[in-house]
Amino acid sequence: MAIKPARATHNVGNRFSIWNRSLGAAANFGAVGSIVGSLGIFANAKTLAEATSSASAITESNALSVLAALMGIFFLGVGTLWFSAAMMGFGFRAAQFVRERGATTRWRPGWAIGGWFVPILSLFVPFIIFRDIIEGTKSATTAATQRSLLWFWIWWVVLANLANSTVSNLQSTNQATVYSSLTLLAGSMCFHIVPFMMGKKLFKTIDADLRAMELAAPVAGTTA
Repeated sequence: MAIKPARATHNVGNRFSIWNRSLGAAANFGAVGSIVGSLGIFANAKTLAEATSSASAITESNALSVLAALMGIFFLGVGTLWFSAAMMGFGFRAAQFVRERGATTRWRPGWAIGGWFVPILSLFVPFIIFRDIIEGTKSATTAATQRSLLWFWIWWVVLANLANSTVSNLQSTNQATVYSSLTLLAGSMCFHIVPFMMGKKLFKTIDADLRAMELAAPVAGTTA
C-alpha cells in the first residue's frame, strides 16, 4: 500500500481524547469480566458441560456461581466489543489528526475502521495504522511506545483468536469436548486482563503525545 501524503483540507482538532477515555472505561469493564468469568468457569466447568445435555445439572446450590460465570463471560464480551469500537474511533480520529499536521500514513484513516472487518487484513492493518500514528507524533518516546504497541497487539490478536476458536467448540454435543473447551476458554479469559491493562496504558500515552503535538504545532481553527 503506497504511502498517502497528508491533505490539509479541513481542521480535525482533538477528537481522539474522548475515545481514549472510552478505551480506559472499556478496559476496566473487560478486565473485571475476564477475572470473574474465568474464575466462575473454572469452578463450574463440569456443571456447565453437563448442562449442555441436562438442565438439571444446575441446582440451587450452584446456580449463583454459574450465573456469575455467565455474567463474567457477558461482561468480557461487552468489554471486548466496547474496547474494539473505541480503538476504531481512536485510530480514525488520531490518523486524521496526524495527517492534518503533515505526517504520512501508509493507509488512509478510514482503514482504521474498515481494516477490522476484512479477513486477514484485520490481523495487521490496525496495528500499522497505530504504528504510523505513533511515528507521526514525533515523540521522544516513539520507539518505546511502538514496542509497547507490538506487545499489546500480539496479546490482543492471540487471545482473541484463541477465545473465538474455543467458543465455536462449545456447540458440541460431546460433554468431554465442551468441558475441555470451557477450561481452555477460562484460561484464555483470565489472561485477557493483560492486553486490557496494556492497552489502557498504551493509548493513554499515545493520547498524551498527540495532545503535546497539538500544543507544539497547532493548526489554525482547531480546538483542543
